[in-house]
Amino acid sequence: QEENFIQFVEPCPRVFWAGELNRNRGFVVNTELKGKEREKVLVTISNPNYNQKDNTFLRQKWREDSRLEHIYVQYRRQGDFTWRTARMDDPVDPVKGPKRDLDFVADYVNHDLETSYGYLTLTWNIQDLGLQGEYEIKVGTVCGGDVEGPDELNKFDAPILTGIIDLKHPKVYGKPLPLQDVVLIGEEISVLFTEEINCARPFTFGAKVTIDGDDERGMDTLQVNCEGRKIGFHFDQSRINPEDVVGKSVTIEIGMVGMVGGQSKNVYDLNGNSLETADAVITISKTFANLKLNEASTRFIVEVDGKCDVDNETLRTTIASKIGKPDDASRIYIDGTDCIGTKLVATVIILPKSKGRRMLGSVANDDDGQQSIDLFYKFRDAAAATDTSEEGRSLVGTAGSGKIKNGQDWSFILRQMEVLPCESDLKKFKNTDPDLIAEEKELRRLASATNIADNSDLPAVASEIYAIQDKIEAGVREYETEIEELKETMKEMHEKDMKEMEEMIREMYTRKDASSKNEEWVLLSQVSIIIVAFLGISAALFVSRKQRFEGR
Repeated sequence: QEENFIQFVEPCPRVFWAGELNRNRGFVVNTELKGKEREKVLVTISNPNYNQKDNTFLRQKWREDSRLEHIYVQYRRQGDFTWRTARMDDPVDPVKGPKRDLDFVADYVNHDLETSYGYLTLTWNIQDLGLQGEYEIKVGTVCGGDVEGPDELNKFDAPILTGIIDLKHPKVYGKPLPLQDVVLIGEEISVLFTEEINCARPFTFGAKVTIDGDDERGMDTLQVNCEGRKIGFHFDQSRINPEDVVGKSVTIEIGMVGMVGGQSKNVYDLNGNSLETADAVITISKTFANLKLNEASTRFIVEVDGKCDVDNETLRTTIASKIGKPDDASRIYIDGTDCIGTKLVATVIILPKSKGRRMLGSVANDDDGQQSIDLFYKFRDAAAATDTSEEGRSLVGTAGSGKIKNGQDWSFILRQMEVLPCESDLKKFKNTDPDLIAEEKELRRLASATNIADNSDLPAVASEIYAIQDKIEAGVREYETEIEELKETMKEMHEKDMKEMEEMIREMYTRKDASSKNEEWVLLSQVSIIIVAFLGISAALFVSRKQRFEGR
């Protein structure tokens, strides 16, 4: 007996990303890849229904689906609307054969490559993409049969992934900031790059510090602030005594300095491109300002656990007691406090001796700490000496912090110590050379920009702009001078002509004979001609000078 049944049209088969593309949610082609690696991307897809059983049968492979016509990989540049089909080398003759559409079910594809788990891999030749940049990529199935209904009956698209082709190395942009050669201890020194760099910790780049030509220090001497297109750093003053470096030269090397995981460190952009080897070590040479440390203040942050209820006066006297002079806290200034959880966080400034009401102690000797930095170190060391346990004697951490405990119920963490120059030193060393102000201002503005297109020529362009501005300003000054000279010339000509005209008028009225009237008209005509000629000459001179200026 013949059975009748209804068979519903099934949706177009699904396809999912697999392999490395799926794990990385896309691909990146960068300068770390060599040769042919930059031209090929492996594309692996999976058939989610391949091993899915129902009550009666095992699902077919893609090529056995009668409605399935294509499984395309397509791409488009970010911001474009049109999708383009990816291309692959001819499977028969990859060298001389024509490029083919990357279609997983095309006749020219070896279908035996589909594994028993429903995976299939082909190689995408990305040379057709041409332009570097960011791309969107998708894979999808296309079915035939002219079935009317929703889109999923005739097609299916997997989620869009991202592809990036970036074959440009990052470069240093401009000069290190600040532009002046003399820097204050604690002042940030920064290097700008042509694009955003990888600032993930631990840093991929290394650093080395050399003081006065032979005193080498490691990267732990610096507190590094890496963000966007900038690497900024200043010297960790809990690891470097200001008294030992004031007035001395310092050289900082950043980039390919040291090793990590058996590989050289370097500065990398967000797509894995490093500074080129020839430029991989960035060298910065400065000189520490020769500060008057006896007039400088010292600022630092102190954290005290479980003391949120403590007032400023109690904190001041406690710090003074750690220095050894609990009866005099006149040089201890609390510049602000905050409570974070159970922890009191305070900004403390130790003033120079001239700013306190009196010196700490009645006798001025070396033990009293004449300079504010000496008092800071005395506070740190004296407090730490009361508790040498592992918990209480961790004096230096990754950020120059120190944890000290006074043997009672006060536990301090010290960090971000810095010397604050006196007012006269600030005026002397902080001002930028007037010739460098415009350039430094522009570099600081660009430091906040996300990206700069290549860039090696931009410093020259900036210099050219400044030169043009100087030329325009010089032209304006010259024009103004010429106008003043023209005015003076016209004034002299006017005065001379007026005198001549007065002489002629007097001569006209002194004539006594009857024929003088005719001569009078002749003289008046001559005067009129002279005036008209004078005005014409003046106008011509003015127009000529104006055209000369505008033609520059």
